[in-house]
Amino acid sequence: MTISPYIDNEVHKSKRPGAVWALTANLAAGFRLAFFLRVKAESFRAELDQAGLLAVTVMATLSLTQFLTVLPYPEFNPAGMGTMAVSYAGFLLGVWVISAFARSPQLFLPLVVMLMAAQITMTVVLSIVVTAATNMMAGHGWLIGLWSVFAGALLWHMLIGLRAVRLLLETRLWRSLAMSVAYLAAVAGPLFTMPQIPLFLQTLQGLV
Repeated sequence: MTISPYIDNEVHKSKRPGAVWALTANLAAGFRLAFFLRVKAESFRAELDQAGLLAVTVMATLSLTQFLTVLPYPEFNPAGMGTMAVSYAGFLLGVWVISAFARSPQLFLPLVVMLMAAQITMTVVLSIVVTAATNMMAGHGWLIGLWSVFAGALLWHMLIGLRAVRLLLETRLWRSLAMSVAYLAAVAGPLFTMPQIPLFLQTLQGLV
């Protein structure tokens, strides 16, 4: 198992662009990663401040998509913050599992940046797909449609994790696949073990 030269490239690390420019570059690279377009590990700016900015961006994107789905009568639900915190914890655990499996702690930060950048694209796309499925289907067909979207989202998440690992590590495919499955298990764990409480709910006025 060989680590990509990107991880230990001090020249790359020393060229620190502005935070906004770096965030834009990470978002663009995350879009390409999410849609399996051509992208390199060097396209991402793996810095601690970028991890923080991406975390805030992911939370803002998730909040906005949930807010839009309950218009015109949204109501903030503080309990949803707990669900989001557990989801972040599962994500970080999954990234840690990959870096531990590879015995490369230096993988942790680049993976966090790469996967969170891709997650923003995933959040927007899945929000559109779920809304479309909800509006187009009814009864049992609606439930089957949502479960199909959920299964597809899990597969998409795993494949993005697999691609990120392959960009950063030169290792056998089965090892990369094992790491991406372990990552998915950590990320999806909270989805099956605790209630998923949204940040925004529709008020009773909107349900009448």
